[in-house]
Amino acid sequence: SNGSQTPIQEIQYSGIYNVTAAGINGCTSTDEVHVNIKPISKLELGSDKVLCANELPLTLIVPSGYTSVVWNNGSVASTREADATGYYIATVTAMNGCVDVDSLYLIRREQPTIL
Repeated sequence: SNGSQTPIQEIQYSGIYNVTAAGINGCTSTDEVHVNIKPISKLELGSDKVLCANELPLTLIVPSGYTSVVWNNGSVASTREADATGYYIATVTAMNGCVDVDSLYLIRREQPTIL
């Protein structure tokens, strides 16, 4: 579509692209390619956290707009309570079919005991 003669083209926009190839025998073939570039879905659970026990649980929320959510504990809810040290990982599927994964690492610090 752009007159380039390289065998590989980088596509940045949705649209219809025409390709013409010429063989060594002088014959040419033309084809049309329909490209639909889906917008990137970017899940953000937030930065890793170090929290004291009295600040927990931390509620992690997957924003609306996703067709599915799966947490690393098997839950499919849009929210998850984080209260123990470890990774909290969510895998989401957007309405356009794109999949994204994000994680948050939580460190739980115990409160000191006063005697």
